[in-house]
Amino acid sequence: MKNIDNFASKEELEVVSTVQKYFNAEKNHDLTTMLDVSTDSLYPDKETKAHYLGESAKQIISFEVSDVQKISGSEYTANIDVTYDDNEDYPKYPIHIIKDAGTWKLNLELVAFFKDSNGNWNYEIVNSSPIQSINTITAASTVAVGDWTSGISAGSSTYVGPEFTYNALYNLTISGWQQPVSDYSEEPYIEYDLMLKTGSTSYSQESALSYYGTVYQSGEWFSMQFNNTSAGSTYRVLVKNIGSISSKGAFNIYN
Repeated sequence: MKNIDNFASKEELEVVSTVQKYFNAEKNHDLTTMLDVSTDSLYPDKETKAHYLGESAKQIISFEVSDVQKISGSEYTANIDVTYDDNEDYPKYPIHIIKDAGTWKLNLELVAFFKDSNGNWNYEIVNSSPIQSINTITAASTVAVGDWTSGISAGSSTYVGPEFTYNALYNLTISGWQQPVSDYSEEPYIEYDLMLKTGSTSYSQESALSYYGTVYQSGEWFSMQFNNTSAGSTYRVLVKNIGSISSKGAFNIYN
């Protein structure tokens, strides 16, 4: 296998150029180029593909392509080593570049990073579409449902919903509603803490989101993404009322 510094053929240079175009586009949030230089097979339609590529959870700082190898006249493999803004030491992983209608394209695959029992990062290639449609939330994509309609008083907090395990490339999304219990003179101000399970009954905060304002159950729910999530880890949501009035609500957690 060859390192990027030793490319000899025009075809190899075209393949590497395709990879560089894709990851530079992801780094620069250039969704048009990402769509243009990648395959569509992972997603059921172009709208779904555009949605998920546009929701990339991590910001690329730099990347390196290496070990390019020709598999056939229409397929190459290579390794990609990506540095993200979370400063984690993720491993390099294999990618596939295929010829699609005469043009080299990155064959999209889901890559899930996870830590082993020794705390070292590993990866898993998930060869399946992340969701059937951007307009349909399936049972498989709902990992937890939280109900705090009984209300939480100002300054208090409580765990809401069951434990769940994160198994996807994309950040966990929380979508929900929140409103005052009875006092509508003030707006609710709620913090949603993503708590990492560290023992049989112990947790530590791994990410936190907050939302200020009234969002009615019958209206359009808020939607936010948690950061710093790790595939394979077990989580639970701690709801904190950091406002000045008693509030109530509910949420769904999606992968």
